[in-house]
Amino acid sequence: MTLKSIRDAAISIVGSDTELQTADYNTFINEADGFIINAILKQRRDFFPLTETISVISGDIDITPVNTFDTFTLIQVDFADGAGYQTLTKGNMEEVLGANSTDTRSLMKYHLWGDVIYVPNFNKAFTMRILGYVIPLVMSGDSDIPSYSRLLHPLLTTWAVSRAVETNTANENFLDGSRKRQEFFDELDMILPQIILKDSTNIKSLI
Repeated sequence: MTLKSIRDAAISIVGSDTELQTADYNTFINEADGFIINAILKQRRDFFPLTETISVISGDIDITPVNTFDTFTLIQVDFADGAGYQTLTKGNMEEVLGANSTDTRSLMKYHLWGDVIYVPNFNKAFTMRILGYVIPLVMSGDSDIPSYSRLLHPLLTTWAVSRAVETNTANENFLDGSRKRQEFFDELDMILPQIILKDSTNIKSLI
């Protein structure tokens, strides 16, 4: 299911009330998405593998990935000189940046500072390839798809309906929202174990 189809499903359930029809469903859906991702990561830190490539201009020494990596497993660089990708090893900041850019100790090392990857000044452009496990990005575009099995996608609709009903001040069925909220957690507890058992390297086959 896409973000749009999840939102449309929730709107079709809540009825014709104007406030319910115009509720902030994207926010509600991403709330549920966060709960599901957190529940998965509590049991499997390696559940969302990703490879990101970044084109780096000559002279750049600090690279920030687009994605939020929970764990880095491999960082490589390719100088387009025919040698292909070469693996960087982890070093401390002094080794990587050094007193001068010709310090040979630093040539193939990186240092991680928060979300920033520091590398030596290679004095040439290169492509960086990062392999690791990520925390999925918040969905924002209508075509965005949750990063986990489609078996869990209907729970996002359940949560969106519960939050819309709960926040609708004119709705007399507040308890319906609470029941839907509990339904979300009950079904998550029931479905999650069979999702967690899947090999993370095959996760894309579940979507």
